[in-house]
Amino acid sequence: MIRWRLHVMTFASFESLIAGLPAAEAGRWGFRAGACGTHTSRTIMLRDLALLLEDAPAAAPRGDYARLVIDDNCLGKRTAANRRTALQRLTELYGLDRRLLLFRVLRDRWEHHESSRPLLALLLAMARDPLLRASADAVLGCPFGERLSRQAVTAAVSAAARAGGSWNPSPTATWETGSPARRTAPNAA
Repeated sequence: MIRWRLHVMTFASFESLIAGLPAAEAGRWGFRAGACGTHTSRTIMLRDLALLLEDAPAAAPRGDYARLVIDDNCLGKRTAANRRTALQRLTELYGLDRRLLLFRVLRDRWEHHESSRPLLALLLAMARDPLLRASADAVLGCPFGERLSRQAVTAAVSAAARAGGSWNPSPTATWETGSPARRTAPNAA
């Protein structure tokens, strides 16, 4: 029997890890830090990422991803503005550049471990999106089968901001709270 041991890194300790790297090195690896993130749109865009990676060759350079989204409309977006927005968010979440170590790992594992794709995408999105990292404590602390409250997410993000981040919850921010928490079994990628 394989036993999985999950080490949950808090937002503050993860930010300290990134802060321990010289900024240029953290950026070359693919980490992003800052006051806000793509996750304000409330999605890791898994479907769009899957469509894009299906159309892009494994060794595709950064420009090919832009061409596939903008010119070829591989995501099936209705307008050019929607295509540009999708490309921007996908780039913020995943890097879309093989020169970034973290994206390269996702890209190399993507074809070989289909059942691990959601977890691979989440891990890279967490490395690149400070808001998603900040909300992880609330999500992981939610008991299985219980609903995640807006207040729990706001409290976790606010606590992370006090610990070293600078995200300030907007009164217009909305959170999906209608779904009970679900756990997925990790797959050894």
